[in-house]
Amino acid sequence: MLLSCDQTIKSKKQKFSIELENRYRNSGFALVYQDDLQNIKKLEARSLNIYHKSLKKKSIVKITNPVNQKYLIAEVKSNRVKFSNFFNSVLSLRIAEELELDLKEPYVEIILV
Repeated sequence: MLLSCDQTIKSKKQKFSIELENRYRNSGFALVYQDDLQNIKKLEARSLNIYHKSLKKKSIVKITNPVNQKYLIAEVKSNRVKFSNFFNSVLSLRIAEELELDLKEPYVEIILV
């Protein structure tokens, strides 16, 4: 006959966190791609891709709208596209819509993941 049973289970909880402190980080205005832009390689409107001058192709980035703190993960499609130095990147229309960016002043923060 079993009167009592005592079983202790110890589990180690591991936290997974990505260290973003030492990664590439840039805040500034982005250019939202439109078909009528000249001399800029086509960027699919529904894609989660961006053009960036200094990040490698196929790099994964976190793009944040600092106004409402919405963010998403995107991929750098190319770093050879020529656009004005005023802009830190070229975003697809989908990214601008998802982040609810002001299309007149699309200010974003980009962090390499």
